[in-house]
Amino acid sequence: MGIEILSKTDVMIARYENIGKILAIIIIISFLLGLIIISDGYFYGLLFIVIALICFCGNVYCITYKTPSGKYEYKAIVPEDYPFVKLYEKYEVVGQDGKIWILRDKDEE
Repeated sequence: MGIEILSKTDVMIARYENIGKILAIIIIISFLLGLIIISDGYFYGLLFIVIALICFCGNVYCITYKTPSGKYEYKAIVPEDYPFVKLYEKYEVVGQDGKIWILRDKDEE
């Protein structure tokens, strides 16, 4: 007897995660420069703050835009006599909720 799959869902990943990290750094630097410069020159200070706000919008997009990773997460019932070596070779065990196991496809090495 094998594993009984109850549900199968796509594992989603943030597609532009690295760009989002770079934008976060730009946001911090621009905002701080804007606050420092606004006391000297009103125009340039506001310019840096506007740049920070534009980067913030881009950052929100980069973090929330997700695409399927090609992997799946399963909720399954694993019989007690099923060899766990086989289970751990094929799946990554994410968690367990009573008799229901939460499994994910393993990364290919």
